[in-house]
Amino acid sequence: MKKTTAIFMCIALCLSLMGCSNSDAKKSESNTPSDAISTDSVVSKQQNHSSQQPDDTQPDDTQPDDTQPDDTQPDDTQPDDTQPDDTQPDDTQPVSTQPDDTQPSPPQSEPTVHTHNYDQEIATAEYLKANATCANAAEFYYSCRCGQKGIMTFTSGSAIPHSYTATIHDATCSTEGYTEHKCTCGDSYKDNFTPVTHDHEFVSGQKQIGSAKYGTYVCKNCDIQADRFGNADGSLCGGNDDVKYYITYTASVGEWGVVFSDYHIVIYGSGAMPNFSMTNPPLWADYLDKATKVTVAEGITTIGTYAFYCPDGSTEITFNMADSVKTIKANSIDLNMWSITLGKGVERIESGISGKNLTGIYLPRSVKYFGSFGSSWKPNTKIYYEGTKEEFLQINTMYYNQTVTLEDFFDAYYSKDVYSPWCRVYLNCTKVFDSSNYFDTLKEWK
Repeated sequence: MKKTTAIFMCIALCLSLMGCSNSDAKKSESNTPSDAISTDSVVSKQQNHSSQQPDDTQPDDTQPDDTQPDDTQPDDTQPDDTQPDDTQPDDTQPVSTQPDDTQPSPPQSEPTVHTHNYDQEIATAEYLKANATCANAAEFYYSCRCGQKGIMTFTSGSAIPHSYTATIHDATCSTEGYTEHKCTCGDSYKDNFTPVTHDHEFVSGQKQIGSAKYGTYVCKNCDIQADRFGNADGSLCGGNDDVKYYITYTASVGEWGVVFSDYHIVIYGSGAMPNFSMTNPPLWADYLDKATKVTVAEGITTIGTYAFYCPDGSTEITFNMADSVKTIKANSIDLNMWSITLGKGVERIESGISGKNLTGIYLPRSVKYFGSFGSSWKPNTKIYYEGTKEEFLQINTMYYNQTVTLEDFFDAYYSKDVYSPWCRVYLNCTKVFDSSNYFDTLKEWK
């Protein structure tokens, strides 16, 4: 009897296990688990099985359908009975976008977008575009308050001083000397000018125009041609080597060969020219009649007596005077010229300036003495004065062996109705014929 009971129990257990294998894992959590089946239940199931022979895939009446959970089981997507209410997700479920009625979620705010505003002028290395130079101040980028660098720039501070290197250029016989100051940025300037030395080294040579050849003197340094040259006092040695002269010309081919014209007399060197006389004229005197130009170069301080005396010359002369000239001696200038511009350093004119057709004289403000004012001038001579009327009237002159101002001179002459050449004085002039501001000596004093 006991054996028969044991056999039935084994059969029932096997059938139960077969049914469990066809159900899902949740069926194992039924209210009547297999391990709780009583012995009588097993026997009953065995008897039913013997009489009905159900299909192996169909579970017994006590088992739930594979696809239909019993009423006590939650939906497949819902957690088991130990889980909270359907509206409350477990820890593994995503947060519902719809908050429950009992605890609303806070609203989500939109993120703030930062807009750059490049208005900050911060002159630090972080924003430096270019260092200061001697031409420009340092340049920096504008920045935003957040620290972002912009593309526009501003300057801060000031330019640094120039750093110049000086180079001395000595004067030559054709170019003036000077000191050149040059900065690394390219800026430069010149000062300490020295005059052209005109210290030519003339040697005997030949030149040719077409098929015509002629003898001349040529400077080895600048190739200038001279018809004559030497010391101004005429000495070949032992004389005054500080003042020299040379005479250039224009050569052309004429009917009878080479023709020389346009003589230019140049006096150069340093210091005072020697004095000459009617009986002891300068070596260039024979050229004054046909010269077209006279130059007293920088470095000469005094023009000697009768240095340029040729009132009846056949050609009109242009007279150039350097600013280094301080004194013009008596009777030193009397040429065929209609005007003359004195150097801006002239202080003393001992006995007037004359000329065959002279009607215009430029006087610098530096003039302090003008002897024999107007004694040899032609009527209506024009004076172009660099200064004012008050300054002009304070220039001294000679009147009956007495030194008086021009203002006193005009008062004395015109009050006595004594004849004196009338002249018009143009004021505030920088050169001849450049002013309409004038006064007439005759009208103002008579």
